[in-house]
Amino acid sequence: MKRRKFGPAVNQFKLELNSNPHCAWAYFGIARAHRMVKEDDQAIEYARRAISFEPDLAEAHNLLAGIYNDQERYELSLEEANIAIECKPKMADSYFYRASSAYYISMVESGPPRTNVMADLNRAIRLNPNLNRAYALKGTLLASKHKMNEAIECFSRGLEIGPDANLYSKRSAAYSYLNRYDEALADLAEYSRLEPMSPIPYKTRAGIDKQLNKYDQALVDYGKAMELVPGDYSNFMNRALVYVHMKRYEDALRDYCHVIAAVKDDDEALRKRSEVYVLMGRLKDALADLDHAHVIDPDSTATLIARSKLLDKMGKKESAELDRQQAKELSEKEKIGF
Repeated sequence: MKRRKFGPAVNQFKLELNSNPHCAWAYFGIARAHRMVKEDDQAIEYARRAISFEPDLAEAHNLLAGIYNDQERYELSLEEANIAIECKPKMADSYFYRASSAYYISMVESGPPRTNVMADLNRAIRLNPNLNRAYALKGTLLASKHKMNEAIECFSRGLEIGPDANLYSKRSAAYSYLNRYDEALADLAEYSRLEPMSPIPYKTRAGIDKQLNKYDQALVDYGKAMELVPGDYSNFMNRALVYVHMKRYEDALRDYCHVIAAVKDDDEALRKRSEVYVLMGRLKDALADLDHAHVIDPDSTATLIARSKLLDKMGKKESAELDRQQAKELSEKEKIGF
């Protein structure tokens, strides 16, 4: 809904409330108007008022399920979707919200699933074959089970409905998994066309460039991603790896130094920079970085193992063995849950 249409729509519903202050549908109409202009707090308030007068108003419960799902309040979304389905079993969106909420809840908690996610997605698609969000989540679920060809088919069916950046992104990832890079790159180009200010297609394409040993193009793509989101330091970390492959060690150091200066206590960047120092023969500088990384996180087995290898290289066998022993002890503690 355009903002210029919002006021008249709300006023019309309020006129209805003047004559019938208990009209649940009028409150729901106001809630939906607020939802359409992304005023979700007001939408929740009016949907709740609608439900207070008509507890079985499935459309209001469905609206709340959608808002809570978008806000990543998945428990509330699941609760509202269940009520909506109980009240009106043929609303496609409600099955999607229940499936989506249950899927994300399952990622952070153990135990049996809250619902049969795939069954709900299939039901949503049967009820509304144009629900592209359902195709996106169904494809994601298939991809998580390594059913990549089925996932691609699902994403493609969603794209038949209309262009969608999320679906292009997901299908590109599936193509990449199957080493179908030309198709992956074509999807990323469509993603960029739809969302020119998003860094994601450039980051993803740079990763493919790197896989194909197209290092110059990878540098271009990481550079574009950096222009769009200068504060995403993962781009600097990834570009540094490309520089290492190209044996441009000074450039790699510059990127790692940038991250270390900007993100205090980044032990991973210190470990990576130490690797470059080793390649350059600057072993003392490499050791200083690993010592610093160990101070930041004394329980990092990655740092201890890296430092043990460097100490071996420097002829400091006893110190190397101490690091290896400590790394082994930490690994054993992790296995038994300490």
